[in-house]
Amino acid sequence: MVLGLLAGSSNGVAKVVLPLYAASLHASPWQIGLVGGLQFTGMLLLSMPVGGLIDRHGSRPLFRFGGLAGAALYLLGFTRIYRPWQLIAGVVLFGLLNPFRMVATQTEFLHLLPRIGPRKAGWQRASHSLGMFFVGPMLGAQLLGLLGCSRRSMRC
Repeated sequence: MVLGLLAGSSNGVAKVVLPLYAASLHASPWQIGLVGGLQFTGMLLLSMPVGGLIDRHGSRPLFRFGGLAGAALYLLGFTRIYRPWQLIAGVVLFGLLNPFRMVATQTEFLHLLPRIGPRKAGWQRASHSLGMFFVGPMLGAQLLGLLGCSRRSMRC
């Protein structure tokens, strides 16, 4: 449940912060829409291939790859973005890394489901949803409030 809450929270923060980051880069409305909409494109494209990789290599190595590569992209990539098209490319790349985390956590949960029972199954989904739609957006708004944007350069 904790992992579901953390994964959901990271996605919720991204859903709030990245479109606002695009706006701070003076992106046009359609570019801001792309930043918001392309975050989960990788889930559509890579869920089944990642499932096949999990079958071959296990979920933990793929989760580690997705988590570390995503963190590296946030720390090293998103901090060096100066144009809206760079942000769109970064969001697409992060979207392609997201299935490595999300599919792997869902696989582990489904593997544990017979042991924990169906009555407790809703708690995992609830923790992810709580993180994605409540904790994450609140945390993203709080981070923006604390860090703010420079009024002179409009950079977050």
